[in-house]
Amino acid sequence: MSHSIGVVQEFPAGIRLFLEQLGVRNTGRIYLAPFTLGECEEFFKSRNVEITRYQIAECYMIFGGIPYYLNLFEKGLSFSKNVDKLCFAEKAALQNEFEDLYMSLFDNPCRHYEEKNGAYYYLKDPFTLFYLRYMKGNQTRDEYF
Repeated sequence: MSHSIGVVQEFPAGIRLFLEQLGVRNTGRIYLAPFTLGECEEFFKSRNVEITRYQIAECYMIFGGIPYYLNLFEKGLSFSKNVDKLCFAEKAALQNEFEDLYMSLFDNPCRHYEEKNGAYYYLKDPFTLFYLRYMKGNQTRDEYF
């Protein structure tokens, strides 16, 4: 099964008009598939990040094979230390990723992410699922988490 990601940015009308006046237009869409597990393994090897296949599978369940996220891993840190540093540490690189992602994709992000009667309605992707389960509301910043 192939997964595609449509890269589209919607801007508020005022910003869109300003960009159009500058000659900046959305001229098309780029469809990108996330890395496969094998491509994730190759990517980490090319960056000399030591990670087991089991950890690559865990990584895939969190970040979905998105190269941008994988590129944030630091060689020399364990898998769990990388995830902690990226998601849970003070000033973590992905601490605001969920909000930033929804704000960049939609004019009205609240329409695409809602909580009603304890149920969440959202775009389904691995990072969103990880965020909602583990990151949202986590203020512990436990160094051993």
